[in-house]
Amino acid sequence: MKNRLSNDQLKIVMNQLYSYLIKQGANQETAKDIVQEAVCKLLLHLESIDTDKYKSWLFKVAINLYYDHCRKKKNLSTW
Repeated sequence: MKNRLSNDQLKIVMNQLYSYLIKQGANQETAKDIVQEAVCKLLLHLESIDTDKYKSWLFKVAINLYYDHCRKKKNLSTW
């Protein structure tokens, strides 16, 4: 990132992301897991993400992870 991302900024966005996932239908455990995985991916890609766009990048990653989770859950329930 061109500018440093503060811990406070990250905590705020993590809480927003968690709330968003709960509103989308994720249970608490799933939402926590997805937020954690998305933040790990963010930290791995810090150098390539512009600070101004980290929030939208993080939300997009988390939404895709949630969709993947839903697809896996749906496929498991058909067995």
